[in-house]
Amino acid sequence: MDAGKKNLLQFLSNRQQLSIPIYQRKYSWTEKECDQLFEDIKRVAQSSQEENHFIGSITYMNPEGHIVMDIDKLMIIDGQQRITTISLLISALSNYLFENPVENINPKKLINYYLINEDEIGELKYKLILTDEDKATLIKIINNLTKDDKVPFAEEDSKRVKENYEFFKGKMNEENAELIYKGLSKLLIIFVALEHNIDNPQLIFESLNSTGLELSQADLIRNYILMGLKPEEQEELYSNYWKRIEKLFEESGSWLFDKFIRDYLTVKTDKVPTFRNIYTDFKKYSKTYDNVENLVKDVFKFSKYFSCIAFGKEENGKLKEALDSLSSMGYDVTYPFMLHLYKDYATGLLGEEEFIEMIRYTESYLLRRLICSIPTPSLNKTFAKMYNDIDKDNYSESYQIELLLKENYQRMPTDVEFGRNFRERDIYNLSGRNKEYIFDKLENWGYDEKHFVENYEIEHIMPQNPNLSQEWIEALGPNYKEIQKTYLHTIGNLTLTGAGCNSRLSDKFFLEKRDIEDCGYNDTIFRLSKNYLRDLDTWNEEEINKRADKLISRACEIWQYPEVSQESIDKYLGNESEETTKLDDF
Repeated sequence: MDAGKKNLLQFLSNRQQLSIPIYQRKYSWTEKECDQLFEDIKRVAQSSQEENHFIGSITYMNPEGHIVMDIDKLMIIDGQQRITTISLLISALSNYLFENPVENINPKKLINYYLINEDEIGELKYKLILTDEDKATLIKIINNLTKDDKVPFAEEDSKRVKENYEFFKGKMNEENAELIYKGLSKLLIIFVALEHNIDNPQLIFESLNSTGLELSQADLIRNYILMGLKPEEQEELYSNYWKRIEKLFEESGSWLFDKFIRDYLTVKTDKVPTFRNIYTDFKKYSKTYDNVENLVKDVFKFSKYFSCIAFGKEENGKLKEALDSLSSMGYDVTYPFMLHLYKDYATGLLGEEEFIEMIRYTESYLLRRLICSIPTPSLNKTFAKMYNDIDKDNYSESYQIELLLKENYQRMPTDVEFGRNFRERDIYNLSGRNKEYIFDKLENWGYDEKHFVENYEIEHIMPQNPNLSQEWIEALGPNYKEIQKTYLHTIGNLTLTGAGCNSRLSDKFFLEKRDIEDCGYNDTIFRLSKNYLRDLDTWNEEEINKRADKLISRACEIWQYPEVSQESIDKYLGNESEETTKLDDF
């Protein structure tokens, strides 16, 4: 290893090509970081106290002592964000100087010294080679600096590279152009040059990012997998597998990729890693593979399962509906168990109908516990070990029995407990996702034509306003205050109306609400209103409880309690006991 201090522009002026390996994350600096750099450069240019300004370290290595056409080919291990941003700033300064000449600063020299290797052709021409669309967009910018036309950006160009270049262009003006050049000439870096086959770039990379602030767990894992391979092997594994994995998580963000890796490790190790230990635990697990490619292939396979479970990518219509319904509940603690089941489904061990049935009983287990206010912290461990507990010769029935056998804080509430709590629970003030899920199921379960929950409002049949009208007081009776307090937010008193209807229904008396045009309980598409309220002439405690009875009955059909014979349970428990005895004999 060689290390030292060097002027940044001097470092860039060398006949070299700095390349970002494909395992590195994409360029990700935002306008905030760019603005800070721009202001720092202006400040150091104006300062008579600061001769130089340190902007960080650049770690690189020459993979195999590689020189092409007397140009050193260097691979950046750490520092790509700074190098890329400086290159964009120099590009923006050059662009400005072509249109607004400044004495003693030649924009062509800026380009030839710091952005390109003059007289070279092809990729060797460029001093910095990024990855994917970052690479193409930076090259496009550099190629258009000497032209009058604006850079012909396209939709597929790198958003960050484009936006940060445009940001720097917008910052350039007559007052600061010379300052920026002067400030750039004062910038210093600490360079760390690693020796091929001597220094371990992965260990150095981890040390440089040991705080965990700069890189996500996913970034560290990608680097760990690919960094030790030869460039051609990196390219193959990245293109065939890892890039496709990242594409699946592109819209959701790296934190959900971290969640996937955590669930993947839970499936593989039967332990639930903490988020801060995901990288460490993945490295430990990876040692069980002799071949990196087989590990990456396995992660890729499970990432596709995960996308079907969590992202709605399933192509089988009936299975997709079941998985999407479970996902809408927001209980990602079930994902390790679902990954196990999906693997068995994908390999033909678990049938479609049985898989769907298990998903629905999982929903029932979760919803019943929610309504009965059973604490959730144990669910992580419950679902982490569930797969090992069930009988793979009888998936669904054994799963139902496992749910029935759970006790105390792990229990599945019976119809009696569930019904009592469903009647009394404040449904209106549940979290938005839970409330939306419940009303969607109550409205649409069993119907081919779905009413989308985005188009409804939750309506209190008996109004929320404590100052009830005389008609309401007479309908509810002398205990109207207690009735309103007891039933206001419960399922018996809640229904659905169309968007914008709440304000029209407001505190009106029941008969007016029932008959109002377009929004009334008689004139609505929503079944929870017209099927339960249109034939009523009043609304009081008795009718609230009657409606609650009907909805509880419907809820018990939707979120079913397992129906397994005592004979099946005894047989299941008997098999367990027999196996235990055999093990004890050893």
